Amino acid sequence: MSRMHDALKVLEGRRPASPGLNLSPPISSPKPPAELPRPASVRPVATVEKELPVGIPIVLPHQAPLPQALFEKCLLPTTNELPGYYLELASKIGEQVATNYCNALLFVTPDHLAGPCFSMTYLAQAVASQSPGDVLLVDGDLRAGRLTRSVSTLGPGMTEVMLGSSNWTDVIHPTNAARIDFVGCGNSQVPTFDRPEFGWGALRPMYRAVLIGLSVSSEPEISWLAARCDGVYFVLSRPHTRRQAASSAVNALRACGASVLGCVVVND
Repeated sequence: MSRMHDALKVLEGRRPASPGLNLSPPISSPKPPAELPRPASVRPVATVEKELPVGIPIVLPHQAPLPQALFEKCLLPTTNELPGYYLELASKIGEQVATNYCNALLFVTPDHLAGPCFSMTYLAQAVASQSPGDVLLVDGDLRAGRLTRSVSTLGPGMTEVMLGSSNWTDVIHPTNAARIDFVGCGNSQVPTFDRPEFGWGALRPMYRAVLIGLSVSSEPEISWLAARCDGVYFVLSRPHTRRQAASSAVNALRACGASVLGCVVVND
């Protein structure tokens, strides 16, 4: 009887616990490590989809190393509901330049007064929504780089391409906007000399349209650039831009060989 009693104790020890009871002591989940404060002198350059080791290039089989710019996504100031006048403007531009698949279009203003009322990003969204191909948005403010600073896109850009020190594939960044890529103004000194070839041919198979702006027409490098674009649109603010300043700017663009396709009036 004593042996049977001991055997029952052993079997009771092997009996599984009731499914409604948790006999193991509660395990507290470990607290995530506290995030270290970011130094004040460090600012994010761009949102990187996948953190890569610094200085180690990615080499695909039988391919050259890919430019680092391709891995950096720029966060453009976009909108979920485009105002109707941007869609109308994009439609009219599309009708004007429908004969060519890819057009390099420069948007200039005689001053900075129209800038706060005109968004190149919204226009790029409107063009992308109405065209079957991708759109390349370029910050044409080569001296101040306001759009470049707003999206924190540092590194080579438009000025390096104009100088011939970088190729287009080295400075193009993907963005958070569907079918829109971005090129910043760059870091180099603004070029003021002539070059025989600018390299639009490398972009034409890739994009439906190349939108450059907003640029101040009085700067000498913009006159050089306007003469090498497929078309130029003049942007002015009706309450602020003086008629004489606008007329002089348009005449100067035409004198340098630019093809002025139309005028965009804001704050009307």
